[in-house]
Amino acid sequence: GSDMEHRGQGRASTSKGGGSGSGGTASGEAEEPANNVSFWERNRAGRRRLLAEDRGSGGGILRKLMRRECIGCKPSASANAIRTMCVDVFPSKSCVASKLPDLHVRGFTPDGRHLVCFSLNLRRLLVHRYQREGKKGPEHGAKATFDQFFRPVFDLEVCGEGEQLCKSFSACVHGGRFLLVASSAKCSPARGGDRSPAYERVAIHVVDLEHGVKTDEVVFEKDFVWLTQNQGISIHENVLSVLSVRNQEIRLFHVSAIGRLVKLRTIGDFVNEDDEDVLASMGAGDPTPQTGPFSAIQQRLLGHLVTRAVTPRGWDQELIKEFLFKYRELRRLEMVRAQLLGGDHLLIRFEAKDRGGDDFAGAA
Repeated sequence: GSDMEHRGQGRASTSKGGGSGSGGTASGEAEEPANNVSFWERNRAGRRRLLAEDRGSGGGILRKLMRRECIGCKPSASANAIRTMCVDVFPSKSCVASKLPDLHVRGFTPDGRHLVCFSLNLRRLLVHRYQREGKKGPEHGAKATFDQFFRPVFDLEVCGEGEQLCKSFSACVHGGRFLLVASSAKCSPARGGDRSPAYERVAIHVVDLEHGVKTDEVVFEKDFVWLTQNQGISIHENVLSVLSVRNQEIRLFHVSAIGRLVKLRTIGDFVNEDDEDVLASMGAGDPTPQTGPFSAIQQRLLGHLVTRAVTPRGWDQELIKEFLFKYRELRRLEMVRAQLLGGDHLLIRFEAKDRGGDDFAGAA
């Protein structure tokens, strides 16, 4: 009975306090802990909640814009954060069965200013520019043609008779001012002891997109370079590397400010500039009648595998056995791809060529 009386008194006092002026003081005391929370603590809590909602629901373009303005991101992740905006941007209309000219479309340049195309005979370079809509809005219907969206900038004949441009290769340097394209002629299959097939002629062309002229070209005779999808050619800033699979050489060029290709060095039989002089001073060796001498890049690779077995206590017998066991496979490794990682580093892919055929088997 006493418990019921205490509960009733508690209810009465609560209802009475809520109706009188003293009840405001009681409610103020109840809200006092919330008022004592600083602004920065509440801001951090809101930031965590916003991040949790953004990650859980995927957000939208409005939430992503709010997150970009209010929260921001790390300097190293700013580019990835901006790319997430493209998920919510989609075309509002589609042009169905639009008429296209007779050409091969390669794609836009990295700055988005030019559309690179090739002619059907793969000898001419056609560059177009996108025509923006006027102030009145879109004037094109559902059956708009290619010419209504793009206007031609220039039409340049890059290579001569008997050559064809590689429609899956193009690269820009100097902020999109110069365009690199490649051409080849008459690929002959590998014969006898040849390492790979050979083109009669492989050429790298430099085209000035602002003036529509070819500024320079470099030609490789009786050579083979993987041109499709930029497999044998790599670019870092204004440095161009070309991997010759047939000659097992990496040729480095610098694209100057006027569009000229300046040869820097060649990595293959010799790595350093004075390697040829050092070998000449050592005198001629005694190569076996079946195999020739190793190239400098092969010696660097084999030497690295041997020195890896050296420990402070002596030689690691397991690594030495592994090296000797795989020596026959290691000596058949050839460069098939090279990628510039920076101004001072190259990533090289080696593959073991099959003894009986021309295909490559295995990788290192």
